[in-house]
Amino acid sequence: MTFEALVEERRSYTGVALRHGDIALADGWAAGRIGRDRKPQDGPISNVPSLTVSFLLQPRFTLLAFAGFVEALRHTATYDREFHGTCRWTIMGPDTQPVMASCGVKVTPWQRFDTAPDIDYLIVVGGLLSDVISVNSETKRFLKEAVKSGIRVIGLCTGSFVLAEAGLLEGRRCCIHWNHHIEFLSRYPDHHVVSDELFVVDNGVITCAGGGGSIDLATWLIQQHFGKKRAYKTLRHMLVESARSPQHPQPHFYADRVRTKDPRVRRAVHLMEVHIDDPISVADLAGRVSLSRRQLERAFQTSFGVGPAEFSRHMRLDYAHWMICNTGYPITEIAFACGFSDGAHLSRTYRNQFGTTPRIARARKAEISE
Repeated sequence: MTFEALVEERRSYTGVALRHGDIALADGWAAGRIGRDRKPQDGPISNVPSLTVSFLLQPRFTLLAFAGFVEALRHTATYDREFHGTCRWTIMGPDTQPVMASCGVKVTPWQRFDTAPDIDYLIVVGGLLSDVISVNSETKRFLKEAVKSGIRVIGLCTGSFVLAEAGLLEGRRCCIHWNHHIEFLSRYPDHHVVSDELFVVDNGVITCAGGGGSIDLATWLIQQHFGKKRAYKTLRHMLVESARSPQHPQPHFYADRVRTKDPRVRRAVHLMEVHIDDPISVADLAGRVSLSRRQLERAFQTSFGVGPAEFSRHMRLDYAHWMICNTGYPITEIAFACGFSDGAHLSRTYRNQFGTTPRIARARKAEISE
């Protein structure tokens, strides 16, 4: 039977599962039962671990955050003789109109809010800020009711903004992508924001910086429900070397240092970050933010107490330090990635700043980790 015929058969017979590989699609769920001796259509088994998830996609959601998470679930749901359990997921929304991702891909929700099934986690996948800060009242109400009913809520990427709009992050630590740290604090100044971790779990609410961190969070949940061995097997199938811990630092630059009200300075810092591997001159930087070089120098002195050239050097050194301590890249590659001419140049500058060499710093970090 052709794929088109299978799709038509699914449309014609409501409630009949469409099998594709190890995944069964039925009644609004994508599901898999772990263990070859069980079939997806079999009845429930007592004492079998399970994980049920529903995704709520926001307009112009980030596809990577959604895809990374759902693909981890899919690999977990594949058959294996050694493991048993059920893993199910669905996509819901206030209606079943297609939702467009920021890259243009459209995903159609499978279920409406009023037909929501029993789930363990409700995952809000955020998108561009201009959309997530204008959450409709129906979505806010649904999120509040979910938390009251005991469902654990997850904010992926800018989904944390959606949870904040619904009033669900008050009194809780919340994780924000480093690039949105300032925007979040300016809108929710009384919230406890974390931008140096991948995800945060606090009293039934989980927030994740997004991007590749969604795979780490999904793996963490899989481990909680099915054990470490299953989580590692999922990663191997996805060709991911290992899962990072919730406290693993985000690979950001100077997010916390751009707390300035001067929009020209913030724009200049953003340009520095974009060109961190190939630093632009102060004169060119000034021209791009419509200032003279002298005006830019004064603006940086007012905001940070240092000029733009020194600020850029500290930024590149701090990012190099992060890469040295948190990645296995060769020192020379790190030097090029952070705008230094070669490994020797980075080592000299690094020693002047931190009082040690990159290799010694990496060795010390490895000893602490062990």
